[in-house]
Amino acid sequence: VKFHAFSSAARYAWSANTIYDVHAPRAFSFLGQVIEDNRHFHAFDWIQELRDGYAVDRSEIELTDFGAGSRAVAATTRQIKDIARMSGSPKRFGEYLFKTVDWLKAKRVLELGSNLGIGTSYLAAALPTDGKLISIDADENLIVRARGAVKSIAPQADTSVLLGTFVDQLAPALKELETIDLAFIDGHHAEQATKDYFAQILTCCHDQSVIILDDIHWSPGMEAAWEWVKQQPQVTCSIDLFRWGVVMLDPSIRVPQHLTIVPWLWKPWHMGFFS
Repeated sequence: VKFHAFSSAARYAWSANTIYDVHAPRAFSFLGQVIEDNRHFHAFDWIQELRDGYAVDRSEIELTDFGAGSRAVAATTRQIKDIARMSGSPKRFGEYLFKTVDWLKAKRVLELGSNLGIGTSYLAAALPTDGKLISIDADENLIVRARGAVKSIAPQADTSVLLGTFVDQLAPALKELETIDLAFIDGHHAEQATKDYFAQILTCCHDQSVIILDDIHWSPGMEAAWEWVKQQPQVTCSIDLFRWGVVMLDPSIRVPQHLTIVPWLWKPWHMGFFS
C-alpha cells in the first residue's frame, strides 16, 4: 500500500502542470476561482471551530463500514478525534468544496459519504438560499454528528442527511433533487461501486454539472475507476488534483482534455518566466 501511494504521488508530481498550462476557459476558471483562490470566508472560521471540537473529542463510537474500509485503522470502535483526523475532509479541500459551490452557483448538490459532517458543512454553508443539499451515509453514529454539524454551521440551508447505503438511498436522492449541479463522491472506495455511482449520477447531470471523486489514487482499483470515468463520452474535461478527480461535461470543450494539475507555486517555472 505504501509503495503504491508513493509511486502514485511521484507520477502525479512529475507529470502535473499548473493553471498556466490550461487553455480551456471553463477549466481555467475553475482552477482560478477555486484551486488558486485565496479568499477567506467567515464559514471557514466556523468550520475550524467544529474541527477543533472534534480534535479533542475522545468519545468512542462503533462504526459500521459498508464501503472499502480504512487503510490506516482496522478497529470498528474509534474515537471521534481519530475519525476526524483520518477521514474528515482536509481543510484545503473542504474550502475547495465551498468555493466550488460558490463558483458553480450550484443549487442542487449531492454528497455520498457524510462522515462527521465536515465536508457536508462546507457544501451547506455555500448553498444559495434556494439551494438544496442531500448527503448520504450508512453509519447511524456518524449521521447523528453530521446532522448536528450541518445544523450548527448552516442552520438556514435546506439540507437532508440520509441514513442508508448508497445503493439504497442514491436513487431516491436523485429523484428528489431531479437534477445535479454538483456531486461529491466520497465513500465506498471500490472500483465497480465508484463506476456504478458515477453512471447513476450522470443520468441527472446537465452540461454545466461538475462531479468530484475523492481519493482517486487511493488504490489501484480507484485509479482504474478514474481512468474509466475519464473515458465516458459525456466527459469533456477531467482534472486530476491527486486527492480529487474533477469532471466536467461542458460540450463547449470540443476536444476532450485530461489535465493533471498542481498549485502553480509547486512549479513556478510553468508561468513562462524562464522560456
